[in-house]
Amino acid sequence: MRTQRTADLWAGLFLAGVGVVVLIAALQIKTAVGERLPPATLPLTLGAFLTLSGLLLSLRSWRSREDGAVIEWPLAGRAWRLAWSFLGLTAYLVLVEPLGMAAASGVFTWGLVWYLDRRWLRALVIAAVTGLVVHFVFVVLLGLTLPQGFWVAE
Repeated sequence: MRTQRTADLWAGLFLAGVGVVVLIAALQIKTAVGERLPPATLPLTLGAFLTLSGLLLSLRSWRSREDGAVIEWPLAGRAWRLAWSFLGLTAYLVLVEPLGMAAASGVFTWGLVWYLDRRWLRALVIAAVTGLVVHFVFVVLLGLTLPQGFWVAE
């Protein structure tokens, strides 16, 4: 029988594993001379955060004395949500170079919020805000070199 405790334990280990993969991949990124922040800064930070939070979730679940609620897995609705999220993430990774990081983040956010909430206007507003935040925080404030997309002249 699967419980919330075992689900959290395995989810934490999975997140920690993804974090380690991100850290390994980020260490392979080449650094150009003269940049304020190297391009590996964001993936290294995210990889460390994923690894640490996954390990903490697993440790907390392992130390817990309660099993928690019984989980019936996989439920059809949840399986479709996971599949849609995976497809959206795959599309995001494919679109980052041609559209640019900010636009691809906006498109990804719009698709995921629309699918989960079914309100297209709310999804559009959240997507626009996400794209603007990604651009201003990472490009303008932090000075990172991110993909800009085909419509930005170099």
